[in-house]
Amino acid sequence: MSEIEFTVSGEKIKAEQGVTILDAMINNGLNVVGHVGCKGGVCGACTCMIRYSGEVKPMLACRTIAQDGMIVSFPKAKVFPVKYNLKEYEFNNGMISELYPEIYNCVCCGMCTKYCTQGIDVRLMIENAKYGDLKKVSDLSFSCISCGACSYACPAKINHAEVGLLARRLSALYEK
Repeated sequence: MSEIEFTVSGEKIKAEQGVTILDAMINNGLNVVGHVGCKGGVCGACTCMIRYSGEVKPMLACRTIAQDGMIVSFPKAKVFPVKYNLKEYEFNNGMISELYPEIYNCVCCGMCTKYCTQGIDVRLMIENAKYGDLKKVSDLSFSCISCGACSYACPAKINHAEVGLLARRLSALYEK
């Protein structure tokens, strides 16, 4: 096998052609704490931004094959989860907007959808959250792995994954 060279968080590393970004990081002794979860593309802990061939895309380091010349970074979204206890709230369709009023700051730019590593229409999910449609939000967010790529790209700094999680919890508790 031939060897490739690419950059991870500003550090050039070499790897055998055909290995994933995460395996190359591990093989090169890079600190992967905070970037490793399930190693199977489910948890989203390894979400990274890749610059390659003139494009920038969010990808999962555990599932993406390293390419010669690619540049990899691990940005973090600047959003924080809201702490709540569902037992303290009386159910209503406006609960999402009560706990996450920033959904009304959405400018419908679609960057969240573009950056979603799971192909979810995140913008539509937030639009439905504004109207309190728990079923639609739950259905749209069902395959979300909470990687945060959508929030990283969002100019309104909405915590999309947490909005989806709340909708799924409320649906499970209150919808029949």
